[in-house]
Amino acid sequence: MKVPAALLICAAALIPQVSLADAPHTQLEVGMMQGVFDFCSKSAPKNDHRFALKSKELLGNLSDHDRDDIRQNVDFKRGYAMVGSLLAKVSKADAERGCAELFPTHPAQQPPGHKR
Repeated sequence: MKVPAALLICAAALIPQVSLADAPHTQLEVGMMQGVFDFCSKSAPKNDHRFALKSKELLGNLSDHDRDDIRQNVDFKRGYAMVGSLLAKVSKADAERGCAELFPTHPAQQPPGHKR
């Protein structure tokens, strides 16, 4: 595995850790997760709807105005840019593989050790 592929796996590992946390998300975390969802949406277009749904869940039931406010937040932008710069180094094949592992289509395809 090349270093950029490892970066995608690390970024992907953030999602369950942050999304399942009881504490409210920081703007930095939200920006990072949004960056992964957007990256994967472009890298794995056949699963675009799944990443769009996760993106919507990430910001909850906010109005469009509130969503725009969040996206203009400095910490959100910093997290989004940080993840984006790391993921830009991932090859297309590694991106497709890594993004597919984020949301397996069947329970049997869950990564080893994954618990629901």
